[in-house]
Amino acid sequence: MKEKPWINDILNLPDCPRSISVAVFRLTNGHDCLYAHRCRYRIVNSLAYQLYCSGMAMNANRFHVCSALTKSCIYSRFCEARHSLDNFIS
Repeated sequence: MKEKPWINDILNLPDCPRSISVAVFRLTNGHDCLYAHRCRYRIVNSLAYQLYCSGMAMNANRFHVCSALTKSCIYSRFCEARHSLDNFIS
């Protein structure tokens, strides 16, 4: 079995609510391009989803520029963006 580079990171997750722990894991391991992953697995048909205010692709480097996200913590902003994306797809 090929060892994943992130396998030990799971052991170092903060003792937080699950949503925050998931955000920490995804943001620290580069799994933050939510819509791109959903397009890859054909959950959505297009990579067209962008951050509300900037028109840029949604990823960790751009969460702080989106005025539509109201939370102050990057992990909470990730959860907020993910929730908005779920509503966008539904």
